[in-house]
Amino acid sequence: MPGLACNDSITGADCDDKLFGAAGNDYLDGADGIDSVDGGPDFDFCVNGETVVNCEAPVPTNLALGKAVTASNEYPGNPASLAVDGDFWSYWSSGNFPPQWIEVDLGAVQSVGEIDLAVTQLPNSATIHRVYGRADVAEPYTLLHEFNGFTSDLQVLRYVAATPQQLRFIRVETTSSASWVGWRELEVYGPGG
Repeated sequence: MPGLACNDSITGADCDDKLFGAAGNDYLDGADGIDSVDGGPDFDFCVNGETVVNCEAPVPTNLALGKAVTASNEYPGNPASLAVDGDFWSYWSSGNFPPQWIEVDLGAVQSVGEIDLAVTQLPNSATIHRVYGRADVAEPYTLLHEFNGFTSDLQVLRYVAATPQQLRFIRVETTSSASWVGWRELEVYGPGG
């Protein structure tokens, strides 16, 4: 309301402005402060004593996005590149049952803290997926994690490393599934996700 010195969410006065983008928290248009709608040029984190509730969390960088990817097989129209395109609704399909694999080359050694695998499968079933990594093409793969259990379409399997791993190549091998093997997305993040 006009005349209030602070926390004015209607008129755009100096303080906690939620509508007009004056000084303070701006939740709508990306002006001064925090823009929680479009992450525009004033995308920032907890400034001027703001609490986490009013701040946007940093958006983690998917290290696998758009990187070179290869696979054991590709079904026509569903190439391996669709697993690293950032679109949850597109997917790589091997066009066949296990065993199958997909591998992403991050382009350089990266500090990896998390690997997320978005499942595409029909029918839902018990599956075994092994996640491997290595820093160099000349090195042998190291088993990072095994997912062994019932999985469903649209599910996201998440591996979080106990300590960051220095990796360039990430390979996911599926050895058991009632479905053709495929992934909606294979995402790789640094420490802290």
